[in-house]
Amino acid sequence: MRTCPRCTLVSPDSASRCDCGFDFVRASPEIVKAELASAQAQALRGAIKGLVIGVGAILASFATYAIAKPGGSYWLFYGGVFGGLALTGRSLTRLLDIRNARKDLRNVP
Repeated sequence: MRTCPRCTLVSPDSASRCDCGFDFVRASPEIVKAELASAQAQALRGAIKGLVIGVGAILASFATYAIAKPGGSYWLFYGGVFGGLALTGRSLTRLLDIRNARKDLRNVP
């Protein structure tokens, strides 16, 4: 099984291309390392965005709670927190997939 360095999708060894379009046959180790670095940077940005969304939703709900009547801003709180946690969780999962792809790359002769 091969792990795509661009999207971290696992493909069979017989696949010449990933579903995202990455060409396993023509990829040099330098291209693979560059793709992994790009994917890692993108996943880190996603994790940070998720945390900012979650913290921003908490702060916004506290601010609107102080202004509005009690219970009026909970939809913003729950939606923002769960959305932020989902984005952060997916980004952290992707970072783990990238780490596993780098391990696979080291094991390839």
